[in-house]
Amino acid sequence: GTQMGLVAIRHANKVKGKGLFALSDFAKGQVIHRERPLAISLDVNGRRLCPNCARHHPSCDVCDEYIGSIRVHDWLKTIKWESSGRFPKMASQLLIDRVIRGNSDRIDYLSSLMFANLPEDRLIEHDWHTMLSVVEQHIKSEGYSLRDLFSLPSYRQILGILHLNCMMIGDPANPQAVALMRRLSFINHSCDPNVEIGQEFVDGYAEAIATRDISLNDELSISYVDPGLPFADRQQSLLWSYGFTCGCDLCLTQTRRECARDGD
Repeated sequence: GTQMGLVAIRHANKVKGKGLFALSDFAKGQVIHRERPLAISLDVNGRRLCPNCARHHPSCDVCDEYIGSIRVHDWLKTIKWESSGRFPKMASQLLIDRVIRGNSDRIDYLSSLMFANLPEDRLIEHDWHTMLSVVEQHIKSEGYSLRDLFSLPSYRQILGILHLNCMMIGDPANPQAVALMRRLSFINHSCDPNVEIGQEFVDGYAEAIATRDISLNDELSISYVDPGLPFADRQQSLLWSYGFTCGCDLCLTQTRRECARDGD
C-alpha cells in the first residue's frame, strides 16, 4: 500500500479494490487527514474558488499560480458547455496545469483511480473540441499538438474519473465545492461511515474528520448518499450513481430484517 501521514492506501477486497486505512487510533471529532484538491469546480452556487489553492476569489492573494488567476477563471466562464459543465471545466483545469507548468503529475496520477465508462457521445466530443479550441486561444504550445497531449479517449477517461471520484465539500444541498482529491478519492462507501468530510475548506485544505472512535488499521469510509434515506432508496441511489449495491454491516442487517419480514 501507499502510506502518507496518518492514512494509507491499501487493497480492501476484490469488490472494493483499494481503500483508505487508519495508521493510528483516532478519537471522535479528530481530524484524520488534510489535503488540497487536484481539481475543483470553479463556480458552485455562485461561490468563486481558486482551482489551485481552494481559497476564495477575488480575495485570494496567496496563490500565484497561473491556473488560479482571475484571467483563467474569467475565460473558463465564457465556455458554453453542451453537456455537464462541471466536469469538462475540471478536466480543462488539469490540461491547463499540465501545459502551463509542465506538470503531468496531476493527470498521470489519475491512472491509479477507477473510472466510469462513458459512451462515445457526440456531446462529449463536442465539449472536447470546444475545450481545446478555447485553451489554444490562450496557450501557445510549441513542438506538440494539444490534441496529441489530450486526446479524445483520454479526455473521455478523465471525465469518467471525475464522475466516479469527485466529492462534495459541504452540505450536499448547498455545497461549497465539488472536488477531485488525490487520497480522499480512495475512501470507500458505507451507509454507517466512520468519517465525514468537513463542511468547508480550511486554508485551502479539505479535512476528513472521525465521526466515531477509530482504531489502528480500520478502513475509513464516508457515505456517498444521505445515510438517513430508507434502505431501498439508498441502494437504488448507489446503483444508479455508482454502479454498486452496498454490503456494509448496516445494509446487511437491514437486508436480513427485510427477508425476515417477507417470510412472515
